[in-house]
Amino acid sequence: MRRDRLRTTESPDGRKIAKWRLNGTVAQIHQVQNRADSSPAYRWPEHKQVPNAERGLVLFDEASPPDLATAREMFPGHGDLWDAIRHERLLLIFRLAELPTAGEQ
Repeated sequence: MRRDRLRTTESPDGRKIAKWRLNGTVAQIHQVQNRADSSPAYRWPEHKQVPNAERGLVLFDEASPPDLATAREMFPGHGDLWDAIRHERLLLIFRLAELPTAGEQ
């Protein structure tokens, strides 16, 4: 199990989806999509439209993606999605903490 792979989490109702990565113990959000939103896709923070991308998609700067707390502040209406990511993040951290380190059997 790797910490740094890109993960996908959906809100309980399946309307919102996020792709995120665990960096240490921090969830970094790389993109979020509200499937019920018909707005054109764009890059945050400059709001530059992303042609041919799915509607309702927001892509974050790859060099400095927001952490979960910042994403929650930026998109407070996605609380159910942020809660789902927080839950998965904690499960993942605890699972990884139980794995043996290199050299342990």
